This record gives sequence, C-alpha cells and structure tokens, in this order.
Amino acid sequence: MLALRLVDSGVSTLMLEAGEPGDPSQSASNHDAGDAHLFPVREEGDAVPSTDANRAIAVGGASARWNGVVTRVWPDDLRSGTAFGFGADWPITYDDLVPYYEAAEAALHTHGAAPVVGAEPPRAVPYPMEWSTSPTVPTVAERHATFPLAFGTRNGAPLRLREVEVPTFAASPYGTLLTGRAATRVIVDRSGCVRAVETRGRDGSVQRHSARHVVIAAGVVETARLLLLSTSSEHPHGLGNQHDQVGRFLHGHPRLRAALVDPTPVGSPSGVHRTYALGTSLRERGLGALAVDFNVGGTRGVVDVTAELEPAAEHRVALDHSWSDQWDRPGVRLTAWSTENDVRTRAAAEETLRTLTDDPVGEPALTWFHPAGTCRMAPDPSAGVVDANCTVFGVPNLHVAGAAVFPTSGPANPTLTVVALALRLADHLNALMR
Repeated sequence: MLALRLVDSGVSTLMLEAGEPGDPSQSASNHDAGDAHLFPVREEGDAVPSTDANRAIAVGGASARWNGVVTRVWPDDLRSGTAFGFGADWPITYDDLVPYYEAAEAALHTHGAAPVVGAEPPRAVPYPMEWSTSPTVPTVAERHATFPLAFGTRNGAPLRLREVEVPTFAASPYGTLLTGRAATRVIVDRSGCVRAVETRGRDGSVQRHSARHVVIAAGVVETARLLLLSTSSEHPHGLGNQHDQVGRFLHGHPRLRAALVDPTPVGSPSGVHRTYALGTSLRERGLGALAVDFNVGGTRGVVDVTAELEPAAEHRVALDHSWSDQWDRPGVRLTAWSTENDVRTRAAAEETLRTLTDDPVGEPALTWFHPAGTCRMAPDPSAGVVDANCTVFGVPNLHVAGAAVFPTSGPANPTLTVVALALRLADHLNALMR
C-alpha cells in the first residue's frame, strides 16, 4: 500500500521481496505458506506469538493469510500508559490516524454496516461499501454493546494484494518489483545515512541497491533481525539500537474459541459481532483489555475472546550466534514468558468465555495471532526504535512499516492500523522528497 501510494505520486520505487510471485489464481490455502523456511526462528517461552502462522514469505505477504477484518483501535489504546498504567503511550494520537484510517478503509475495499456509536471506535464517515443487511445478532450477544465487524473483500473473499495491487505497482512506470532476493544488511555511511541495501539471491549472488530512502517492511521478526545485523563502526549494536531497544517489547494476541450457547438460525446472514464492553473494565485493574467476537454462520456459531497482552521489555527478538541460516547470518531466537499481568489477563479471558458458553468438551482452542512490537514507536531513542513518523532514530533516511512499530496493540486486529501508518509514512516520504 505504501509502494502504491509512492508510485501514484511519481516516486520511483523498488520493492525487494525474498519470496516468489506464486500464481495469483491459487487459493490462499495453496499460497499462504510461501517460503517460510527461508527465515527459520527458534522460540522460547509460553507467550511467543506464532510467527509462521502469521506471515507469508511471498509476493503479497501476509495478505495471503488475512481473514479480512477491518477495525480501528480505540483512542485510549494509543494512550494506555497514561490512562491505565499499561504499556507505553504512542507518540501520535487517534486524530493523527483518522484521515489515514479513512484512506486505508478505501484501499482495503472495506464492506461494513452503519456505525454503532459507542460500541465501536469513533468514525465520522461511513464505510466505502455498506451492507444492505447486517449479520444476525446471536441471542447470547443481545445484552452486550456489539457492532458488526467490517471486512476488506474482493469478489466475496478477503483481499489478496497479489491479485490486483502488486500487478498495478509492477505495471507502473515508477514501480520495480524484484523477487527472490533476501535483504541481508543495510549499509550506512559515516554521515549516518543509508547508502545501500545488500541482498542475496538463492544462487548466492550478492547485490546492492541504492535509494534516497529505505523502508523496511519485513514483519515483526525480520525487521528487527535486519536492523540488528546491520552493524558498522558507527553502529556497533545495529541500527536504531543505541539504547538496546531493537527487538524488545514483542507481543501478540492469544485467542480462545468455544461454541456459542445458542445455535444460530439456519439461513441467517453470516458475520461477526464484536464487543469491547466485556473487557475494557480490566484496564482499570491494570490488565489488558479483551475483544469478544460472536461468529454467526451455519447451524451453530462460536465465540472468540482475544486478550491484550503486556509488551514487556524482556519479550524480544535477539540474534542467536549458536546457529546460522541459509544466508550465513546468525540465527534468531524469540523469547517471551507470560508476565504476572499476562496470567491475570488470560484468566479473565477464560472466565469471560465460561460466562458466555456451554462447558466445552476439553479446553477451549487457543490460537496466537498478530505479532507486534520489536521496533516500537517512541518520543526518543531511549524508549524505542522509530520516531512518530516511523523513521529510525539516528538514520534519517531509514524507516519501518508494519506492526513492528506498535508500542501496544489493544485488543483489536492490527491490519487497518498497519495500512493507515503505511499511507501516513508514504505522505511523509513524499514531503521529504519534494
């Protein structure tokens, strides 16, 4: 999305992709794994968000796995440190994101219902495409302040960037797509600016690519790894890492799923209704918030409870010199153990689930989604890796896009905020290059 906005403005843009294009006619299930083996990781701890289940090393990236959920964060999600003593505040406000949320909703072909004031994050304009009929609210959800989730879809399925957006970029006279090359190092000169990005092909060939500005959009793990590997005499600990901040504050969303108490009427419109009301009070106790989704479809629905976990400094991505990857680089290890706060938040999520559902057979299914953090946005380099414009501290022409910059995540799905920040960064780069 950032690259499209740049070429639309006439900015020559090279997009480097480690994966291959694949076949746009393939279903997501055949395509979404991509080449995850290219970037293996080792994990330690019970609170490590699954990386391979949430990324795709291929053209189009994680959009190949996306379920299509489009939702904003709450204004207080960006100031949870000040408001609730949970995590750190973002150095930007909700109002800073509003125009980019609207642009991102359009870019993602968002379909949704009329806004439900008070139940969902504030919005002043309708979704680009409104449903004529909203999904049925299950009986169990009627007593809660719910709203129907919006979805980014094309031809009735979640949006896949490889189908239209990537070909549009590659067809632009200003856009160049280079696949099958892994970025292995960012080279910075003595002035502190990026001189080139070094890549390796699968045949072992090494190339260097120069640009006025470089954006790393390689996901939560690989973005941090690339910064840590890009050492020099001026940056002995890696880029943006003057205060040992790169790789820290890794966090994600654990989701519990169980059957709904009441069956969904056959033939009712399918969809998802969400409430934040059941989890916002936890923040007043210093815990993470919850999002509860009532999924309607078929003859019986399910309920999902998604928890906001603590972005602790000791949760991190770090280089592991005991092994190497196929590019002859040190390996990477993800470490995250549940904090006391995490344990209490997850217990509250389980209790919430028990109050909404029949006793499930065995334990409710637990799945991890939405890794974030590792290169968080902050007001100064002592507290993070990038500034409010997503520029790496100490390297004025190096920038980061993606959930890696999130100081906190709230309980909401991150995709819309990721795209909004990417569009905002594109506008910032356009202004710098005028």
